[in-house]
Amino acid sequence: MRQTDERGMALPAVTAVTTLLFTFAALVATMAVRADKAATLYEERMRVKYATETGIAKVQQERSLGKRQAETLLNVGGVMVVVQTEEKEDGTLRVVATGHGEQGVRQTIAVLLDQKTLAIIKWIG
Repeated sequence: MRQTDERGMALPAVTAVTTLLFTFAALVATMAVRADKAATLYEERMRVKYATETGIAKVQQERSLGKRQAETLLNVGGVMVVVQTEEKEDGTLRVVATGHGEQGVRQTIAVLLDQKTLAIIKWIG
């Protein structure tokens, strides 16, 4: 029976195992960074959404006090919100609020309000 010479096989085996371990570690690190970024963007999206809704509520409040502005600029917790209002001929008020977050998140919500009661008739988007 002939013996095979296995000298020199340790180095390629260790190199292969080390390469696989480092590749796996890099993959796990990349996934963790992406998961953190996704969580940050989700949180920012919620902040911008609520700030944008706050802009609509601010227009309702100002209208109830008799103030009429075609455009309002608000800073709600670091979120810049631009609110535009347009009086329609059918007795409604169209309000479009757009929030701009710090991470590039943007949210636009539009509603129709009854001009007399300032109640929301319809959420447009």
